[in-house]
Amino acid sequence: MSSILTYVSWSCISIPHLSSTTAVRVLVLQTSKTCGTLTTHFSLKDIDLQSHHEYEALSYTWGETTYYNGLTYQWDSGPSCTFPIEIAGSGHLHITRNLNEFLQHLAENAPEGESRRRLWADQICINQKDVEEKNSQVVMMGDIYRNARRTLIWIGQGDEDVTAVVELLHAMATPEVEYGKKLDGALSRDLEGRVEKRLFSQSGRSLITAVI
Repeated sequence: MSSILTYVSWSCISIPHLSSTTAVRVLVLQTSKTCGTLTTHFSLKDIDLQSHHEYEALSYTWGETTYYNGLTYQWDSGPSCTFPIEIAGSGHLHITRNLNEFLQHLAENAPEGESRRRLWADQICINQKDVEEKNSQVVMMGDIYRNARRTLIWIGQGDEDVTAVVELLHAMATPEVEYGKKLDGALSRDLEGRVEKRLFSQSGRSLITAVI
């Protein structure tokens, strides 16, 4: 998957209207992995929520939606770094870095041989140029997640801090006898410090506020 710095854009892609008021789109990710060579293929497919269709729904964040303006010395709303993916028969769709990294993760961890997954991610599966469609699909989001085979939660590329936070959160939610790690004062302080580190940008600007 190549990358390019541009605006989040649906202007280079042509997608038909949904086939019915109960229909949603899913992204079909097909991979072929042989002898260390990986090929990916993306396409979109309409499915009806009133029928039984297997797909996975994605819970994630689009990513940072502001940038630092060096001329005004202020944080302004604006475009973020986006990455193009080719949708078969439709064109190129530019998606945010976080979603691109998720798709790369799925592709790179696909099994050997041919595989296919059907995914629902709002950024791709809802026509962002169509206000009427966006409004109707937002109302259906509860059903979209409920009808999914499972919901995948993507919190970004892993590193030492992310791994530690996930492990410590697991310790909080899992009985000690099963997990083998007691959440004592030291672990709690470690969790608090690592979470605080992840929730603040390097500039010191608070991205979100958390109470632990």
